[in-house]
This record gives sequence, structure tokens and C-alpha cells, in this order.
Amino acid sequence: MRNSGSQTAGKLILSILTLSILTLSIFVLPVGCGKEESEKPVEKPEPTELGDKDLSQIKINKVEAGPSGKDFYVYFYNGSKWELKEITLEFELVSSNPKKHPSWKKNFRASVHIEPLSASMDSFTVSDADPETTKHLHQRIVGAMGFRK
Repeated sequence: MRNSGSQTAGKLILSILTLSILTLSIFVLPVGCGKEESEKPVEKPEPTELGDKDLSQIKINKVEAGPSGKDFYVYFYNGSKWELKEITLEFELVSSNPKKHPSWKKNFRASVHIEPLSASMDSFTVSDADPETTKHLHQRIVGAMGFRK
């Protein structure tokens, strides 16, 4: 009979130890312990370039020159179904006096976050701009990247 009692006590102690180890593994071990080596982090998708049809749905509502004459605040309307992440504008100076201010054309890119069917303002710094020529500066959207919604 003693053996039966000691066997029961031994089983009870073994059960308590097993329960303690399980409790420790649930509440004490760090998160991610036992993670498989083959697991890789989820990669974020890259923005996609908009086609001509979608690009034509993005409009410049207004452009304001900042006090320096080199900073421009461009107000956009995104009429597309794309969440925009980047916009490329072409700034062109059509000079009325090419000897004093030569004409030029350059692209400027800005990181943006513009939801579909919404308006936003972003700034562009045009280092070649001159306060005297700001009124002769033309802008147009030549590219955009984002995610289709």
C-alpha cells in the first residue's frame, strides 16, 4: 500500500511540475520564442506608376508663390481612385527676356499622401526660380505613383 501512496504522490508532484513549466512557458518566456527561422517579415508593396488616364484625373487647382519666390504651394485635387504617394511636376519658365532670364524646364518630385477623391496642398522648392519671373512659371503634372484603391 505504501507503494501505491508514493506513486500517487509522485504523479501529483509530476503533474504540478508539468503545470508549472507550462505556466512559465505561457507567461514568462519572451514573445517570439520558438519562432521558426523560415518566417520572414511582411514586405510592403511598392507604389505603382499611374497611367495617362488616371494621371489626367489629378488636377492643379492653384499655385501660390512663397515670399522667397522659390517656394511654391501647389493645391491638388486627386479625382482618381489612387492613393497618391509621389507626384512629379514639370516647372517651365517661359521668359519674355531670355538674355536676362533664360527659359528652362525641370521636373520636381515630392512625396505626398493624397487619398482618392480628395484635395491636398504640397510645397515645392524651385531653386532656379526668381521673384521677377514667377508669373511666367508654368506647372503641369507629369507623373504620379501610388496604390489603387
